[in-house]
Amino acid sequence: MDILVNNAGRSQRANWEKVDVAVDKELFDLNVFSLVNLSRIVYTYFEEIGHGHIVVTSSLAGILGVPFSGSYTGSKHALH
Repeated sequence: MDILVNNAGRSQRANWEKVDVAVDKELFDLNVFSLVNLSRIVYTYFEEIGHGHIVVTSSLAGILGVPFSGSYTGSKHALH
């Protein structure tokens, strides 16, 4: 493997104040922490072989925000 492309995520649309914190945690686990954890594993491999690239795609929502998607916007902002 020479390149890891992190391009996964899940959206959520609801009034932010009505979203259960469990939904927030699931969303951050998938959109942020899964990318961080996988990147750490692959980075170690890239260090061993002496080369490699890690790419992370995010969303404009992480910069501009999206109505009714506070948790999603926050998770994408975390990647920036």
